[in-house]
Amino acid sequence: MSKASSSSSSTTLVVVLGIILAVVLLVLSNRQTTTDQTPDASGVSAVVHDGKEHHRPDNAAKGQDSKTQDEKQAAASEESEAGWAGESASQEDSSKSASAEKSASAKKQTAASVTYQRRGNARYDFHLLVPSFMQQADEAENGDGLAYVLKHKARLTAWGSYNVMGETLKERFETERKGAAYSRMKGNWFVVSRKVSGGKILYSKTVYRAEDDAFLTAQLTYPANQQEEYAPVIEKIFTAFPN
Repeated sequence: MSKASSSSSSTTLVVVLGIILAVVLLVLSNRQTTTDQTPDASGVSAVVHDGKEHHRPDNAAKGQDSKTQDEKQAAASEESEAGWAGESASQEDSSKSASAEKSASAKKQTAASVTYQRRGNARYDFHLLVPSFMQQADEAENGDGLAYVLKHKARLTAWGSYNVMGETLKERFETERKGAAYSRMKGNWFVVSRKVSGGKILYSKTVYRAEDDAFLTAQLTYPANQQEEYAPVIEKIFTAFPN
């Protein structure tokens, strides 16, 4: 009876130990398959599986890196567009500058290519510089002046008249300057510039010669849209007139 009881106790102990061992093995198995989701300093999560540690990118860090990359690409695109726009504007300015310089150079060459002939009037004893691009036109029969034209575009005339009305230079200046865009009197002469019909400008210079009490006048009518081209011509002609 004592021997049978001892055998039964041993069997029970073995069963209990077996149950404990099974529980321990189950706990260990669950711990090995647990995933550690805590990111390390590099933004990577450690995954423990089958006793080995695997690394994968942390989702938040990955999203941040993706956003940073997008921002970099957008910034690069904006810089590229800004650079292109700046380059385009620079090229356009350069083209305009080159065109303006070319135009100015052409005008200088045109002005430099114009030659002048000195024509005189015997009756009133004055002279007029006539540009080479103009041809002589019909003059008054009484011989009081000169006339030259450039087809229907421009006309240059000069004449003299004795002061039969007894006017002073200032009185005539005040009469002539009415409605003028520009006028100036100095010494024994005055100049007046005004717009006239046909889209043209009339520039005139009148000189009073006291020794024979005479007024000498020169006028040039030219297209208003060619002021720059005619500027050196006007300076040359009217600076010299009436000598």
